[in-house]
Amino acid sequence: MNAQAPHPDTASKSEIIEKFKACLIERAKLQRPPESMAHDVPLFGDGLGLDSVDALLMALIVETEFGVAVTDDDIFAFTSLNDIADFILSRNGSAAA
Repeated sequence: MNAQAPHPDTASKSEIIEKFKACLIERAKLQRPPESMAHDVPLFGDGLGLDSVDALLMALIVETEFGVAVTDDDIFAFTSLNDIADFILSRNGSAAA
């Protein structure tokens, strides 16, 4: 990604979600506009239809774009865009919302 990721300590939840969506669309080559991805829609199954390979990609995005380490167990918490943003914010001690 060429654009600078918002720093998790100062970024709002909304900024983190928008940056994450842009990265996910680009890296997973999703054929959908960012505005079509509601923040609370399930990422897997009947929601966005992502799979286990996409889960690994999401963990990579969190680590490389936001500087937050992700364990195998953490990936199970990535059920929606809101959950991912909350995870990033909680790992950085930020109360921004």
